[in-house]
Amino acid sequence: MWQTAAENPQLLYKLSLCSKLVSDQLEWTKKLSFKQMIQLFKENQPYPNETLLKNFAVKFLYWMDYYLPQIFSGENSTSPKIVFIGDITQHELLFLYFLSSLGCDICYMNPKGDIANLYPIIEASSTLHMCRHFYEKEITLPIKSTSRQLNIPAQKTNATEELSYEQLASLATSVVMIKTFGEDDKVLCYGSGVVLHQDGYILTNLHVEGGGKYYSVLYENDTNEYITHQFVKYHDMHDLAILKVDRISHPLPVKMDGQLVRGQKIVAIGSPLGLFNSVSDGIVSGFRDIRQMSMIQFTAAISNGSSGGALLDMHGRLVGLITAGFDDGQNLNLAVPANLIYQFAQNFIEIPC
Repeated sequence: MWQTAAENPQLLYKLSLCSKLVSDQLEWTKKLSFKQMIQLFKENQPYPNETLLKNFAVKFLYWMDYYLPQIFSGENSTSPKIVFIGDITQHELLFLYFLSSLGCDICYMNPKGDIANLYPIIEASSTLHMCRHFYEKEITLPIKSTSRQLNIPAQKTNATEELSYEQLASLATSVVMIKTFGEDDKVLCYGSGVVLHQDGYILTNLHVEGGGKYYSVLYENDTNEYITHQFVKYHDMHDLAILKVDRISHPLPVKMDGQLVRGQKIVAIGSPLGLFNSVSDGIVSGFRDIRQMSMIQFTAAISNGSSGGALLDMHGRLVGLITAGFDDGQNLNLAVPANLIYQFAQNFIEIPC
């Protein structure tokens, strides 16, 4: 209904789009702005599809229904003030712009710098202030409590005993091979993926899925080939994406407690050059910042097709998602670390009880 209404002004006028606001003028502005946000989102997707649009719209409608009655309450109905602090997602950025179109004064503060790849229409309506022009030195705010610095549930695993390589290799049943098909139904590329949830949610790299029309997923010890069009979510900067397959699967636990250290033993599982679920071992050789993103450098052998595969510690926990290697060097490989995986996919990660 919302999609039809967004394309039909008469239907949009009649449709009750979340909770009604205090004035008819503001209510109609809300509906027109929602229509504009849907269009902006569609125009700026490198890999648009109906699933991504639906997920965005449902999330946006939820935010509207939750926040707008609070923002435009009786005593706060004139130029409400909104402050957003920290890193921002594309969806959150569009919601702030949506609020500004309703008359809110928006202040976005990011201590790391300005927003990358800002929408031109948002950039044109914004004013940038760099705080270093105003202050001679950094200001450190006191921390009242450390309990909110890292609100991530640690998964329950047996961290006292290391698994053998044979036991780690058996976890390949939770690692899949992915084929990406183009508009001509020909295979564009091969890659790997990691099962995050028993309901068929699979984590992989965006560069494995990007530009695909549909995908097939192969599981170990299963002769079926599972076809899916369900490209659920992606993050361009972190090169992460999620597929969904209609199959019950056993997920890998994601390591969220403690830190990796240089020299720590790891195991990689993926499908290099289409060699399904190959296993290799190595160590963590370093931690790098590549294109403003933290990466794990490791030595376990990988090749084309390993992207999206699992990087495991010796307790069988996912510590990274295999992403890339350097062709000019030997065993110089990179993985997205578990903390970024959690930030991206926390709603899809199955937490053992």
